[in-house]
Amino acid sequence: MWFENSFRRNLVDMHINDAGDGFFLGDFDPGVYLRDLKRAKVRSAMIYLQSHVGYCYFPVSVGHVHSAFASRPDAMRSLFRACRKEGIDTVAYYSLIYNTVEARAHPDWLLYKREEEGADLSKNRYLHCCPNNPDYTAFVKTQISQMLEYAECDGVFFDMPFWPKICVCPCCRAKWDSAHGGEIPSGAEDPAWEDFTAARLEWLNSWIADITALCRSIAPDISVEYNLASAALPGSFTMDGEGVNACSDYAGGDLYNGMAAHSFSCKLYYAMTLHQPFESMTSRCPDLKAHTLSRSRDQLRTSLLTVTAHHGANLVIDAIDPSGTVDGRFCDELGDLYSETGRYEKNMRTGRLSADVGVFLCLAGKGSVPKKASDHYTGALAASDLLRRLHVPYGVVTESSADRLEDYRALILSSPRGLGPKTVERIRGYLEAGGRVWISGDAQKELLEPAVVKTGDTESDRCYIAPVAGEERYWGGFNEKYPLPASRSLPVVVTDGEVLANIAVPDNRGLPFSSIHSDPPGALTDHPALIRKKTGKGELIWSAAPLETYPYERTRRVFAHYLSGLAGRPSLETDAPEQVEVVTFRDENEILTSFVYLSDSETVPALAPFSVSLDCPWEPESANDLTSGEKIPFGYSDGRISFEVKGLKLFRMIRITKRY
Repeated sequence: MWFENSFRRNLVDMHINDAGDGFFLGDFDPGVYLRDLKRAKVRSAMIYLQSHVGYCYFPVSVGHVHSAFASRPDAMRSLFRACRKEGIDTVAYYSLIYNTVEARAHPDWLLYKREEEGADLSKNRYLHCCPNNPDYTAFVKTQISQMLEYAECDGVFFDMPFWPKICVCPCCRAKWDSAHGGEIPSGAEDPAWEDFTAARLEWLNSWIADITALCRSIAPDISVEYNLASAALPGSFTMDGEGVNACSDYAGGDLYNGMAAHSFSCKLYYAMTLHQPFESMTSRCPDLKAHTLSRSRDQLRTSLLTVTAHHGANLVIDAIDPSGTVDGRFCDELGDLYSETGRYEKNMRTGRLSADVGVFLCLAGKGSVPKKASDHYTGALAASDLLRRLHVPYGVVTESSADRLEDYRALILSSPRGLGPKTVERIRGYLEAGGRVWISGDAQKELLEPAVVKTGDTESDRCYIAPVAGEERYWGGFNEKYPLPASRSLPVVVTDGEVLANIAVPDNRGLPFSSIHSDPPGALTDHPALIRKKTGKGELIWSAAPLETYPYERTRRVFAHYLSGLAGRPSLETDAPEQVEVVTFRDENEILTSFVYLSDSETVPALAPFSVSLDCPWEPESANDLTSGEKIPFGYSDGRISFEVKGLKLFRMIRITKRY
């Protein structure tokens, strides 16, 4: 389909209100819009036909048409047709659930939480409509049907396909009471909370699947995409992502939380997407409120080239002025940036992402007990960031990609929650067959039993971890007297595995504290804090504390030691600064390795040369720097290619080819 060859995409946000006086969007010109797309060297354009505000930019029989388009019913149709004539793919944008105008027009459609019952929401910017309301569902289907008949588009994009909060509208209450009886649970402490979480996911996924089926029935040849930003974000009240992803031809989403999370999301979407390339959306503005402020050139380049390194499709988001114009100067800047990323497009189909370690992210687990769900997401993101800084090649694993566990030498499951029975069995099978697994924190019991059985939690929330005799040499100075601070309550377990460290707790002698600013360790317990267990041909290490989340260098070295014992010698070794992320794709005949200086800084420095050693199972013919066009001298021995990267200024892509 169209998206398989599209790597330069664009969206201009048009969430514009309507004062009815012809000013808002009154200067919108389809011809100028098309001209700007061409200036920006855009291959595919996502174009608004409706927005979070709720106004439509095309004729509809239900709902509200924006007054700027009521007198110009063919304006948007002409834009879609003109794009097609110029060879620009088009995707129609529609906002689900977020619909302020219709929520005000139909208060019975409102999606609201308990404290909002009966409240005056007339001044709220964002109002939501409940997908469990049959009248709203019928309304959405009518608008989507008419939108697809109106726009001769190549694809459709549905935004906000998640629960923004716990809805207690009459429809949700009735649906829950009919299936389970009683009131909607008030919080995670309610015994029915897990059942309610599962029900909400089922309701949403069924609604999404119904909308997808409608689109397929009207326009079988178009692509369908749902915004999967929530999958890459924390929060236990959103969605599992897997069900929504199953209805998307490709995975993608827009994120605004820093470059480390941006890189993580690339690997997440790469793992989830049904078809490559995945799509990564990035905004021109550093903050959506900063309408006139663009991110620095280096920040935009870092964002776009990180996606390029992962062989993904970039989509840059701009925002329209209320009058209907855009700042054309940015169109020229984007054209320059897309000229740079476009140089690599012919190489974007090389092989598969190469990774030594898989970091598991269970999307369904985000709907479990909020604190534990947060531990899992935070742990997965922190582990990924740590691996990147250590230059250990890693990938992200979700339940939908758990059938490829054999691709990884080791797995990291940080405080995992919510894994389904099939996924648990796959992980057990991976272990039995010789896999290596690190599990930390208060993990679901099915992953650990019978090797590790939880019996409770420590009374103290200021615990420490003390290595046993013989392990101290790996702990960077931490020992029984001066153990590693875990700074939290830890699970108490029994095990038949090898104990590598035990829990130490403060000894306050019956007083509220021993030291007023802290609770230094004073008593070593016999509760295991770190356990190693042989399972079949594989090996499991369980840590009571999520060591992979601790940001300190000494703690990082402890985790790195045990990880190296699981994963073995990494397929990549380099003395590059820790800010340099290395992303490698491999196939039978070539290796494509990209180097990105991953930083949130507004400016990026030029780096001194650094060396690289990379697993290469065949003798190389050449190593070519695709960024500079130069051939790179290299050495080859013992199944590894070695070379030097000189003059890195944010990005390099190097292609290594096989000798025949």
